[in-house]
Amino acid sequence: MTVSAAQATPPILEVDGLTMRFGGLTAVDSLSFAAFRGDITALIGPNGAGKTTVFNCITGFYKPTSGAVTMRLSDGTTQRLDRLDNHRIASHARVARTFQNIRLFSKLTVLDNVRIAYHPHAGYTLFDGIVRNKAYREQEDYLTERAQEFLAIFGLEQRQNDIAGSLPYGLQRRLEIARCLVSDPELILLDEPFTGIDPVTIDSIQAIIRDLRDRGISILITDHQVRETLEITDRAYVLAHGKKLGERPFNAWVRMPASWTLVTDESATDAQGGYLLAGIRPGNYEARVLLPGGFALDANKASLVPSDITVTR
Repeated sequence: MTVSAAQATPPILEVDGLTMRFGGLTAVDSLSFAAFRGDITALIGPNGAGKTTVFNCITGFYKPTSGAVTMRLSDGTTQRLDRLDNHRIASHARVARTFQNIRLFSKLTVLDNVRIAYHPHAGYTLFDGIVRNKAYREQEDYLTERAQEFLAIFGLEQRQNDIAGSLPYGLQRRLEIARCLVSDPELILLDEPFTGIDPVTIDSIQAIIRDLRDRGISILITDHQVRETLEITDRAYVLAHGKKLGERPFNAWVRMPASWTLVTDESATDAQGGYLLAGIRPGNYEARVLLPGGFALDANKASLVPSDITVTR
């Protein structure tokens, strides 16, 4: 396996033996994986696989039953996220996240949704805010300028005075990601960024995620939209029932070796290295690739489904 430059250094995020139990239900079971600096890393799997629970453990919404979650910052320091209060994970460990269900201030403007995220960093006192003196006005002007810069990055500058709740779903998703950047994160967790949006908006969200990576921000994505996720991913981990089924660099999931034969319920044909998950395959039959644990990647539906279809050499 080829090791990228990012992976030649210690991972930015390391999850070791993570377990999360709710009474008698084990939602995450001894999970270990790593996300590397400068990479887009994905957790993929069917609904109920434990992906969002993992995100909640990383960001402090849940305290794990056992295991360790370690963040390595660019200055060389480390933070044990499983031991931090959740508000300190953003401020001290420089981790930000979005949610599966968008959480905006729906009755505020687009601009104010970003501005309000800046207020913990505002350089004025409560007294300044009450009397609205020069220090307050200067800081408010600065916060507005910074918020407008981020809106421009995400193509939202023309919508800054619109009410956030009136935006189309895809633009709300963009706004949520834009708000993440306010805390100057080194790692952003995106929870199902492709769910419920149209193909054109998916392309724009993919472009934004690539741009964030190019700006030096590491990305961890969880989604069950397999094709859309793997198209931009450097490394993927497959989860089912809270356990890791396997891991691969991007091309190992997408390209089948030419020596393999794809066996379907309708025909058997030589895959010839076809890009199955990208949908670039001759023929109209449904193409699936077997994964460990009885799940398969469905090229047409781009989701994880139970399957008896096998891939043989």
